[in-house]
Amino acid sequence: MQNKYKKKLFFLGIIITFLGLTIMTYYLWKIENKSDATTDNSCVSIIYSDEQNIDLINQESKKDIDGKNTQARSISITNKCDVIKTIQVYLNVLDTSTLSSNKIKAYINGDISLEPTNLENLKTVSKEENNILEKKLLYKYDLDPDKAIRLNIRLWKDEFAPASADKNIFHSTYEVAATNQIIKPTFKEKILKDNNVINSQIDYQSKTITDGLYKINNAYYFRGNVTNNYFRLDDYLFRMIGINADNSIKLVASNNAFDTIYNEYANKEEMTIFNMSSASGKLDEWYQENLSKYDNYFVSGKFCSDSSYTKYYSQITYGGNKRLFTDFTPSLDCQAGDREYGGVYSSKVGILTADEMAIVGLSSSIPNTNSYLFNGNDVCTSTPYSYYYTASIIVLNKVGLLGYLKANNSCTIMPVVNIDGHLTIKGEGTVESPYELDLED
Repeated sequence: MQNKYKKKLFFLGIIITFLGLTIMTYYLWKIENKSDATTDNSCVSIIYSDEQNIDLINQESKKDIDGKNTQARSISITNKCDVIKTIQVYLNVLDTSTLSSNKIKAYINGDISLEPTNLENLKTVSKEENNILEKKLLYKYDLDPDKAIRLNIRLWKDEFAPASADKNIFHSTYEVAATNQIIKPTFKEKILKDNNVINSQIDYQSKTITDGLYKINNAYYFRGNVTNNYFRLDDYLFRMIGINADNSIKLVASNNAFDTIYNEYANKEEMTIFNMSSASGKLDEWYQENLSKYDNYFVSGKFCSDSSYTKYYSQITYGGNKRLFTDFTPSLDCQAGDREYGGVYSSKVGILTADEMAIVGLSSSIPNTNSYLFNGNDVCTSTPYSYYYTASIIVLNKVGLLGYLKANNSCTIMPVVNIDGHLTIKGEGTVESPYELDLED
C-alpha cells in the first residue's frame, strides 16, 4: 500500500514539475519578445520603432511647416492574415497633462500623408479611463492581406496656443489596434435588404394598393401606407420616397413643411414652373436655414417641371394633366416640349412631381388619405396643370386627391432632398426606430 502511495506522489511530482517548466518557458518567451517592441495581434504584426509616448514639455509654439519637420514616432504594421484588418491608431492624452489637447496639432505621414489637424477635431473614443483624460482616434485604415503600412506620428504645440510656464506640459501615449473589418450596409443596400421589392406592373386605376417598395424603371419607390420609410437627421424627420437611378435616396420632409404662395402672379404661362416661382426662392431659404449644415450628406438631384403641352386656341393643357387626369399613366420622364422654360433642373432641394405622387399611391379619381404623403393640406407639386389666362398647377388636395390650384394661391411646400446612397445607416425605418446615419467608426 505504501509503495502504491509513493508511486502516486512520484508521478504527481513529475506532472507539477512539467507544468512549472511550461509556465516558466512561456513567461521567458513573453519577456524576450516584449523587448523587441513587436506585438502580434491575431496575425497582424505591429512594430513600434520608438517609445510609445510623446511628451511636449515647455515647447514653443510652432507653425505647421515647422511642426511637420519635428522628430517623429514610427509604426510599421503588416497584415499577415488572410482577411482585411481594420487598423486604428489611438492617442491617449494622460491626466498629467496641463496643456489642453485643443492646443495640440497632430500630423501623420509615411505611406500616407494627412494634413495637420488639431486634436479637438479628431473623434474622441473615450474619456477619463484610468490615467487617461481622453482617447483620440488619430487614423483608421483597412489593410489588405499580405500588405504593410508605415506611419509617422508628430505632435506639436499649435502656433496659436497661449504661452504659459505653468500650463505647458502635454503627456500622451499612442497605440495601435487591429480588428476584423466590419462592413456596414450602405443606405441603398439596407433599404433593399429590409424590403421585398415588388416588380409587378401597377394598375393606377385600381382602388386596391399593395403597400411596399416598387421597382420603377431604374428607380425604387415606396407606395401605399408604408410604415418603414422613416428617416431622422437630428431633429428633422423625413419619409423616404425611394432610391433614385443614381443610387441616391430621395427624402421628403415630414415635420418641416411650410405654407407659402406658389407664385405671386399667375398671368403668364411660365408662372406654372416651380424653379421660376417665388415658392422656389422660399424653399432655397428654408434649405439654407435648416439643412445647409448637412450639405455634405446631400447630392444635387434631378428635379422636374414638365412643360410638355397641347394647345387649343388660347388654352394650354400640360402633359401632366393628360397623363394623370385622363390616361392615368404617370411617368418619370421629364419633358419641356418646345418651351424655353421647364424640363429637368439640378438642385440640392426641390419638391415632388405630380407623377411621383401618383406612383406612391395618389390619384385624381380615388381619394387616399392613408398615403404616407397625405397631411390634410393642399400640397404643391412641380407639375403644371394648365394655362388659360391664369396659370394652374397640380396639387395633392385636402381630401387626398390630385387636383389643381391657381398658381397665385397658397399651398404647402414639402421639401425634398437627395442623400448620398453610399452612406451607412442604422435603425429599422419605423417611427419608433427611424433610419439614421451611422457615422461611428
